[in-house]
Amino acid sequence: MSKSRLYFPVESLVGLGHFNRAGKLARELISDGHEVHVASGTFVDRERFFQGASCYDLPSYVLNSRRKHYVISAQGERTLVENFNEQAWQRERISAHERNMIFAQADVLVSELWPFDRRNLDTEMMHVVNGVDRLLGKKSMKIAFARDILDLPQEEAGVERFDRYNLNQEVAANLITRHFDAVIVHGDQSFVPIEETYGCADEIRSKVIYAGYVVEDLPKRDPGNEFLVSCGSGADGEEMVLSFLTAWEKLLDRRDQGQADVAHMVNRPLRIVCGPKFHPEILKDVYAWKQYLSPRLHAPLEIDSYRQDFTQLLAKAAFSVSLAGYNTTLETLAIGTPTLMIPKFALVGGVIRYSTEQLFRLERLNQKGMARFSHPEEVLHASSFSARLLQEFTSQTGRGYKKRAELNISGAENTVSILNEALAARQNSRQYFMA
Repeated sequence: MSKSRLYFPVESLVGLGHFNRAGKLARELISDGHEVHVASGTFVDRERFFQGASCYDLPSYVLNSRRKHYVISAQGERTLVENFNEQAWQRERISAHERNMIFAQADVLVSELWPFDRRNLDTEMMHVVNGVDRLLGKKSMKIAFARDILDLPQEEAGVERFDRYNLNQEVAANLITRHFDAVIVHGDQSFVPIEETYGCADEIRSKVIYAGYVVEDLPKRDPGNEFLVSCGSGADGEEMVLSFLTAWEKLLDRRDQGQADVAHMVNRPLRIVCGPKFHPEILKDVYAWKQYLSPRLHAPLEIDSYRQDFTQLLAKAAFSVSLAGYNTTLETLAIGTPTLMIPKFALVGGVIRYSTEQLFRLERLNQKGMARFSHPEEVLHASSFSARLLQEFTSQTGRGYKKRAELNISGAENTVSILNEALAARQNSRQYFMA
């Protein structure tokens, strides 16, 4: 008999981070004797992420952006939907959830990211929150999972954007207060407490529990000679990869001028992992770069779209340059690979749009001496970026480089313990009132 039955809706819109975290949590819960039921409209490689869980397909996720509606595919592609019937779509998703919850007979409802984000799921998720008790005729435990840092508007955003953000924070606090038993934060309170990026933290403080960061089981550091470049799922990696290749060409020029320190860095195998959601047309440009640079390289240049053994590559890399998603950042820090990290960014109409969540985390890591990063403005300037690559490679792979401070990365194991304690407390309370 399972300890509990969890119903766990989760969507991954751009990267694979949500599935990485949710999958690790699901597998940890399953190994401890819990039964996990996962529902999604954007499943990717469910056997890898959710092995052992019962998986339910939901109607495809639809993103509402600037009054236009886009279907999100499992590969992260957006397809514009004309004359979209949002109410009919919501009814289909709600009906699917109701069927799933009846089948799952859940004791625990887990919400990943909502209600802190994804306001367009309010109607759907409120039906889930209220419906799980109504449909099953029992009071379920309701837990919200949150990352360490919430995505803030960029400083350049207008007053209307900040007002909408503040309203969303208030709505989230109200929903947590009224409907949830606990908020489990997958972060380290000593590194960044949730109140630094969530203005309504005081209103939910009694329900917040820090579990630590969620990180996959990782290989030990086994440094080799390869220079590794990666951009997570690849959905936002095009500008970074092309900028890196442009900077690498600058470094080859400097090597050919006789600079020994540059030769030490560039005369080694280079691997670029573009990710499964990297734009296929831009991937052709990356292969064109490979053909262009190959005559000047002294070691192989490999290009991969997807590597299930990515953490093995990371553990063996001499140096890593990566987009700073939650998972890649924590994996790199935990393994101890020398690194230069870059917040997710894109050029939109000539304006740099970047992830404030990732930039905030990188600034804090840099402040505490735990990791170095390059701002998108620097990355897009080939001379500056090439100079930063050489500087960080030389300093971090040289003798005397200080070991990074450690973060709490036991988030998955601690989440299981927190849930077990909460379930035991609830059972003891019931027994007390029945006595």
